[in-house]
Amino acid sequence: MKINCLVTTTLMVVTLAVASAIGGCAGLKARMGLNMTGIWTLEVATPGGIGTPLFHLNQDGNALSGAYQGAFGDAPVRGEIHGIDFVIEFTSSGLPMTYTGHVVGDKMEGTIDFGGQGKGTFVGYRK
Repeated sequence: MKINCLVTTTLMVVTLAVASAIGGCAGLKARMGLNMTGIWTLEVATPGGIGTPLFHLNQDGNALSGAYQGAFGDAPVRGEIHGIDFVIEFTSSGLPMTYTGHVVGDKMEGTIDFGGQGKGTFVGYRK
C-alpha cells in the first residue's frame, strides 16, 4: 500500500511540474510578444456572409504594416501588436476598417468594425 501511495504521489508531483512548466512557457511567450510577419488567410463572418481575405503582414517592433487583399479590393494596412493583442487598420471606399484581436502561434481571431457600418468576427491562420 505504501508503494502505491508513493507512486501516485510522485506521478501527481511530476504532472503538476510539467503543467506548470508548460503554462509558464506560454505565459512568458505571451509577455514577450509574437511576430505576426507572414501571409494570413482569414475567414470573416458578417451578417452579409462569409469572406476569405488575405493579410500580408510585416512586423517591426510593435508596428505592423503590409497589405489587405479581399472583398474590399487591395489596401495598405497599418497596426500595432502588444503581447498577443493587435489592431490592424486600413481604409476602403473611404471607410476605416478595424480588425482587433489576439494571436497565439499561427492563429489569430477577433472582431471587425466596418467603419461603423457593421461588425463581424474573424479567425485566421498563417500560411
